[in-house]
Amino acid sequence: MSGDNRVGYEILANKFVVAGFLKDPLPEDVIQKFEDESAKGRQYAQGYIIHVDRTVRKDATVKDFHELCLKHFTAEENPYYPYFWVVLDARTAKDGTVLVYHDRQPDYDKKAEDPPEELRANPSGLQVLLSCLDVSELTISDILINDRPDDEVDTWVYDVPFDHSEQHQNARVAVDKFESKSAKSGEFTILHAKDVSKVAPNFDASKEVEVWWFGKVPEKILLQVIKDDNTLVTYAK
Repeated sequence: MSGDNRVGYEILANKFVVAGFLKDPLPEDVIQKFEDESAKGRQYAQGYIIHVDRTVRKDATVKDFHELCLKHFTAEENPYYPYFWVVLDARTAKDGTVLVYHDRQPDYDKKAEDPPEELRANPSGLQVLLSCLDVSELTISDILINDRPDDEVDTWVYDVPFDHSEQHQNARVAVDKFESKSAKSGEFTILHAKDVSKVAPNFDASKEVEVWWFGKVPEKILLQVIKDDNTLVTYAK
């Protein structure tokens, strides 16, 4: 997709879900630990949440993932951000780290046809990392040039952890508690509940919740709430 055809900021402002993909088969507890750790970085209701498609795409290349995001996430109707994605691989099971990809806006040193930039990161810093890449002039290339030691090219990990879990009241909820339907594209499942307290009793009643999930849905999903104002993160209607 060329720079002229990129999704406008007015649409991107309402896209708060980042796709997570499995490059290798991983135990569910490893995936859930990643979800829990990445959630810790959220200080406010605004921000990104990562939904991990449980489909294993072992043979997928960076280009394949990139094309998948552009094909399915540019439509205004769904909340997935098309220019970020995260890959969980065999190393995730060893040290918890993941690969982050950013298809950044073309500029003086980035052509539209250049491949997405890649960075390995610890999950608790993803909230701030993605926000900075989105709204500031920070790029993954800048981070690698300025922060990565020359002798750690193959091992270095972006590790700027944040832990705001004391502000959270999260719940992992079985998907069979929701109403479920397929979206128009057929690749998405929409999980819906008119009253979130029916699926997660600790949450305030009367709040409607709708979760879009690309690919294979897990048996349980993580819902997040910020305790200070009881805001249901990314899902409040």
